[in-house]
Amino acid sequence: MKRRNFLKIATPAVLSPFVLNGYAVQTFANLDMLACEGISERVLVLIQLGGGNDGVNTIVPINQYDTYRQLRPNIGLSNSGSNAFIPLDNTLALEDQVGLHPSMTGIKDLYDSGLVNVVQGVSYDNHNRSHFKSTDLWLSGGDGTSPNFNHTTGWTGRYLDYTYPGMAGNPTDLMPDPLGIQLGDSKPSLGFHTAGEHAAAINLSGQDLEGFFSVVSELGGLAPTNIPNTEFGNEIEYIMNIQNSVSNYAER
Repeated sequence: MKRRNFLKIATPAVLSPFVLNGYAVQTFANLDMLACEGISERVLVLIQLGGGNDGVNTIVPINQYDTYRQLRPNIGLSNSGSNAFIPLDNTLALEDQVGLHPSMTGIKDLYDSGLVNVVQGVSYDNHNRSHFKSTDLWLSGGDGTSPNFNHTTGWTGRYLDYTYPGMAGNPTDLMPDPLGIQLGDSKPSLGFHTAGEHAAAINLSGQDLEGFFSVVSELGGLAPTNIPNTEFGNEIEYIMNIQNSVSNYAER
């Protein structure tokens, strides 16, 4: 991906440094790690874990461990014994060291293999303390400022719409697969919303692939051949296009 293209469509992040595999990185200072030129068949998988999470017991602040245990005398993780946290990377400076919950051995292995990084303190300024609004802002790429507080499109949808213009929701010979696939939630994610009439992903939640194809194959009959040039005709044509796209995706 070209840097200028990414910057055109992504909402600028807060320019604060974080540590990436032991190296201090300035947000957007170097986008080479996002470049995928020359690599085909690359897929980005986003996993959203809904519900509550005790972040301080997931990522333990080792440099503030005494304060952490003082504030959490009963539920704080130990630094020794069977229930001790797992030091993520003891080669870092003390102020950058964190511990993982003892159940996160798999994450530790991925980190050691260079496949996982930890970014802390992700938030937005002037937040209103609403979990639901924060989730919307997270998915839309917004923040607490007036111009960016009520985006109706998602950052993923904007990126896909910009990178693949006219292909969101419309299978073509060049792009027979959907740009995105959502699983696990029957409600379409705001993250995939685009400014056009289609989302940039199809939602297969609650269905198996064969079932999805079977249900779609049973819909409708012969499409009308004469579409009137009216508002009613526009709606009929829209439904026909949606059905055609869904049928093609279902077969795919």
